[in-house]
Amino acid sequence: MTPRKFRPASRAASQSSRQLEKGSAMKRSEINRCIAEAEAFFARNGFLLPRFAEWSPED
Repeated sequence: MTPRKFRPASRAASQSSRQLEKGSAMKRSEINRCIAEAEAFFARNGFLLPRFAEWSPED
C-alpha cells in the first residue's frame, strides 16, 4: 500500500508550515486560525477531546 501524500486542510495551513520551515515565527492570528480549523475538523469527524482541551490560560 502506497502512503498518501500529506495535504494541509487549507492554503493558510500550508503557508504556515512553509514559514516554519524557513525559521520565521508564526503570528498569534495564524495559531488561532489553525486551532479553529482543528476544532472544526474534530467536530466534523466526531472526534471527542478531553474537557481540558477547551481550558483557557486562566484555568
